[in-house]
Amino acid sequence: MSEIVKKITKSRKVLHELLSTEYDISSLKLYSDNEIDKLYSIQVERNDPFVTLGNAVSCNFSVNHKILDSVKLHVFYYNFPEYKSTKSTKFNKSVIQRIIDLYESNTIGPFDNIIIILNEKITESYETIMSNLNESLKSYDFKPLNKMLKKTNFETRHFRTGFLFDIDSLQVNLLEHELVPKHEVVRSSDKIEEILEKCNCQLDELPIIKQNDAVARLILCVSGDICKITRKNLTSGYYEYYRLCR
Repeated sequence: MSEIVKKITKSRKVLHELLSTEYDISSLKLYSDNEIDKLYSIQVERNDPFVTLGNAVSCNFSVNHKILDSVKLHVFYYNFPEYKSTKSTKFNKSVIQRIIDLYESNTIGPFDNIIIILNEKITESYETIMSNLNESLKSYDFKPLNKMLKKTNFETRHFRTGFLFDIDSLQVNLLEHELVPKHEVVRSSDKIEEILEKCNCQLDELPIIKQNDAVARLILCVSGDICKITRKNLTSGYYEYYRLCR
């Protein structure tokens, strides 16, 4: 059994845990290494719309949003090598047009989110590529979505968004480590206003947590969200503090 197959198996289990807050993960099956190996070995057909994303297409999966069931999150194992090979393809700016093509062809929904998982460490240049992709995705008419978002805690900035992970960062759930305090994402504008009033400060006066921070990435923070962090102090008990995602 290859290490890549084992890593994909573990990553699906971790994502099953991470996505359960906002997405319906009932359709995400936790396969064994042998089952993932069989999926990985499936030859990608040339007419498959996802063929441009690499060789692990059969390992990709999608889940529905819990509140907006017409919106999905798609998880793509992007630059993985051919079955039983060790040579990965490069992650470069061509991914931008490939992803945009999937949106424009309605292969994925207009307001769907995506996670791209790489078989290598994320570099600064990769972060720039992802930032450019998100900028391109946001140049879209979000008016139809605005109608759907009434009476929810979500805003348009939370959709049609891409997140980037490397496979090694998804081998364990970092959020469950005893040294990592509880992190929660606050998305609602109303709740953010309540926090600012409670702290007697302006939004830009909060300390910053970067969107590509290891923990912010895991809870799918986007710019404008607040990350609520609950720490435990031996003398004063639990206390909360807040960071603005940028």
